[in-house]
Amino acid sequence: MATRMYFNHLRLLELSPFERRTRGGWRFGTKRISDAIVARLLDSRRAEIKGDRLVAITHPPNDGGAMVP
Repeated sequence: MATRMYFNHLRLLELSPFERRTRGGWRFGTKRISDAIVARLLDSRRAEIKGDRLVAITHPPNDGGAMVP
């Protein structure tokens, strides 16, 4: 169940950044996001904090462009 919850939050993060709440924690619209979820996203290097927002990191496609003749 925890893995499913993690992927749901990752999908939300790809739609729009999470914003820091004034009383601590994070939010996506009116939905509260726990600090544990944010820590997992940061640890997996899928997100980074920019100011008061948590944004998804987009990785460039790994198609081996340098290796293709």
